[in-house]
Amino acid sequence: MSRLFAVSVTVLTLILGALSLEVSHAAEPQRYAFSVLASSSQAESQLIVRVVQPAGEDCPSLNTTVAGAPVNVGLTTRQSPSNTGASFASVTVCEIAAPSNASPFSSITYKDGTVASVPTAIQPVTSLALIGDTGCRLVHNIQQECDSNRKWPLRVFAQQIAKAAPQAVVHLGDYIYNEWPCEDDKICGDVPRVTEGEPFLDSAASFEYSFLAPFAPVFSVSPILPLRGNQEICNVGGISYFYILDPQFGTSQTCDPIGRKAPEPILQPYAVDLTTDQAKTLRLVATDSAYANDQVVDSWSTKMRPKFKKAQRLAKATPQPGNAWLLTHRPIFAVRSTIQCGNVRCAPFSRDPNISMWVSADTAAASYGTLKPYSAIISGHVHLTQAVQVTGAPAQIVLGGGGTALDPTSGYKKPEFGALATGRGQPMQSKFKPYPTVRQWTTKVVFSYAMAKPQQLTWEFQAKTVKGKTFAKCLLKGSKIKC
Repeated sequence: MSRLFAVSVTVLTLILGALSLEVSHAAEPQRYAFSVLASSSQAESQLIVRVVQPAGEDCPSLNTTVAGAPVNVGLTTRQSPSNTGASFASVTVCEIAAPSNASPFSSITYKDGTVASVPTAIQPVTSLALIGDTGCRLVHNIQQECDSNRKWPLRVFAQQIAKAAPQAVVHLGDYIYNEWPCEDDKICGDVPRVTEGEPFLDSAASFEYSFLAPFAPVFSVSPILPLRGNQEICNVGGISYFYILDPQFGTSQTCDPIGRKAPEPILQPYAVDLTTDQAKTLRLVATDSAYANDQVVDSWSTKMRPKFKKAQRLAKATPQPGNAWLLTHRPIFAVRSTIQCGNVRCAPFSRDPNISMWVSADTAAASYGTLKPYSAIISGHVHLTQAVQVTGAPAQIVLGGGGTALDPTSGYKKPEFGALATGRGQPMQSKFKPYPTVRQWTTKVVFSYAMAKPQQLTWEFQAKTVKGKTFAKCLLKGSKIKC
């Protein structure tokens, strides 16, 4: 497919998206075609094309050109979840590895003749979009206004990102937050009801509402690297993640219940290589931290540690010239507020002086001694925008303001002691020497995403608001960041 045609399809997508910003969630599932970035072991092209469509439809075909020759090949059905009742019975997921040397954009042709555009080749990077924690939040003490683009701006962000047309989008996890029934139809009446499929809380309908529908403008423009967040552990939203997003073949039943018990898998790390327009390699190393504990070092750190060691080996193998970023949902160096807020009021987070205000203890322990190959750690989880520099460690960038209810706007204080130390300065565990405390940092609590652009010696990060304005600009040079 020509670039001109692909751009035309993109413009049409944006126009249709703009017209449908306030349209209610349809009862019948819609069709979505997109590409996810994957390791070369899964697809030589590092792209897997996925289609989510109503159940009962035959899988569509991918129409592209390879080395100038037309190629038409059918997608295959991704195995559906089991033991989930009717929660995922309304959709079929189809997939195929994008062929190597395919045209940058190709078409998905459905059996009724409808056509959609998808990326099928990774282009030299002039910009990346990064966003995290995007789902509309319905929990016992927070009822977010999901029917408002101002109070849940994911649709707006998706249109802005699509207009910017980055060569890839990194989603840092947490796509689905509706863990609790909507209590006020005036603010969240369109949200699908919480599934009754214990021991999980998600469904095809809730994932469509929370991510697929609002993020659809991006799908025809940029491939997505989808991280797993703590909202995608198996007893919350993990079935949706593995069935629809996980960038591997054969993993769709990873979170399927065993009786009334949910599995607790930790994913293997993987790497994706992007070439920048500066002819350098950026290796993105995705590492799972979904089950980690934020406040203490517990057994999860031991379980995760082999994964971080494997990730370290992947980072060390980054092609030269190039650099590596560690992508993990829970940050290693991030500072939370000393207060926490629900819908009604705010209160101190903890009166226990032993509690550290760093996030997350397990991730810091699991990754201990493995961070040297990275120039940056990119995470979400904390619902704000934050850049943190700790002496001797890579820059930490937190981008968790992608749409879910934000963290408190105040209460951020420089910790007296570093990560892996208690609030009294004692090591959380004797085998981990605490890090130095933060050397410099920037925190802004606002709905946001970031655009990252490679330069000759640096990466420039621009954090964007709902209105598309840049409110923070940071330069990453080596492993140091300056905002």
